Amino acid sequence: MAAAVSAKQVDNRARRAALIEAAYVEMGEIVKRLRAGREGEFHTILKGEGGAEHTEVIEFVPSVEALNLLRAFSVVAKTAVDLEKVDGDQGVEGAKSMLGNLALGLRAVYDAARLADEQPEPAEPNGEACP
Repeated sequence: MAAAVSAKQVDNRARRAALIEAAYVEMGEIVKRLRAGREGEFHTILKGEGGAEHTEVIEFVPSVEALNLLRAFSVVAKTAVDLEKVDGDQGVEGAKSMLGNLALGLRAVYDAARLADEQPEPAEPNGEACP
């Protein structure tokens, strides 16, 4: 049963990785479309006579199209980041390591203080204890 669960987790991790890769490719395509307007090669759909639609190449990105492309970019980017967080440790391992090191440091300080309390005070050359 544990092997099946582990295999399923591996499969899901691979699917998320593929989706993340596809999201980055899609974001690249959105950026290309936005840049195409600067080069006078923005492809869009326009309505002609009688409401018939046709594709046309124009020299700019209409503001509505730019806004829609930027919204799409934002949604895809957020989705990719959210998917990346699923498989990332989100700092948990780093926090565990930091807390472990802190505990070791506190233990060393405690041990050093305890040893100092147990040691007799050094004697002066005349045989008396140092203040």
